[in-house]
Amino acid sequence: MGKRKVGAKDIAIISSALFLLACSIFLLVKVLREPGYKYEIAYPENPQRYVQPENSAVQSLAGQLGTVEDCYYWVARNIKYVPDYSLGVSEYWQYPSQTIQRRKGDCEDFAILLCSLIRANGTPAEDIRVVAGLVPSDGEIAGHAWVELRYLGRWLPLESATRGRRALPFDYFLTNAHPEHKRLYWFNDVYYENFA
Repeated sequence: MGKRKVGAKDIAIISSALFLLACSIFLLVKVLREPGYKYEIAYPENPQRYVQPENSAVQSLAGQLGTVEDCYYWVARNIKYVPDYSLGVSEYWQYPSQTIQRRKGDCEDFAILLCSLIRANGTPAEDIRVVAGLVPSDGEIAGHAWVELRYLGRWLPLESATRGRRALPFDYFLTNAHPEHKRLYWFNDVYYENFA
């Protein structure tokens, strides 16, 4: 096999690839250096510790928002959906103060923040929970997290992780079926129940 001469096009492709790799490494290092960053494996042993209604950042924001509906719409409209793999990990759970600070996260980050805010606004632990389960997604079954609130005598699913779409009305799932396939467990800062 003969030697091939490297041309300007080859150099441009290699340079572009190296630039993209350098940018990816830079962004990952930047995220890893953020204050409070702590890598954790999926489905931590004690998920209750993530719901933090007593956290000062949660308390401050909850005090500004007022109602349960205000908390729902704030999370749905102000937190950007970003999958964990964009951080270079398969799963990473943020504390609510991290989600407030970063203004981004994935479904469990949205749900943990929303549950924390609603608890901070005085909703009893018996009436609010984060649910982890399986839902249909793009023709497959995928892991997902959402909040359930006891509302008008029943459990109302709240889907604040809109992935860039317009927020669903707060009471949307009073009249529409939630796409739950199977629930795995639910939790808040006080309670935990595993269905596995």
